[in-house]
Amino acid sequence: MKKIILILSATVLTPAQGEVFKCQSTEQKTVYQSIPCPASAVNQQIIEIKKPDPAEAAEAEARLKAWQADTAEQEAARRKAQKEQQEALDKQSALDALNRSAAAQEELAEAAKRPVIINQPLLINPYSGRPRSGNIAPHPGRKRPHRVKRMD
Repeated sequence: MKKIILILSATVLTPAQGEVFKCQSTEQKTVYQSIPCPASAVNQQIIEIKKPDPAEAAEAEARLKAWQADTAEQEAARRKAQKEQQEALDKQSALDALNRSAAAQEELAEAAKRPVIINQPLLINPYSGRPRSGNIAPHPGRKRPHRVKRMD
């Protein structure tokens, strides 16, 4: 749309020079060209280009400037809206980061309340795969294997 208006205003504002020939060929095709029609053309017409009126040219120039100002205003409004949207996204991401930080601090506080067992080995039963603490007595039905001391 911008290009069309720009081209139309440029054609209105610039004075046209020369002639335009409308040629119709034997195949009934119409061609407009700046050179006279070839001898094989069936019909030839010379189209006169009227010179633009200075008042019309000034009016076209005023419309073009008004359109450019309107377009610039719309672009500025679009950029402002985009900037505001980005600021809102930034605020939301900062709020999300603060929420995650608060949740992590709460988890750390809960972990600090739990008792800490130090220097107790964590044993894993190869038969069940469940961990058990080193100070828990074995199942009463099972006996521990007897260890034999070697004497050298």
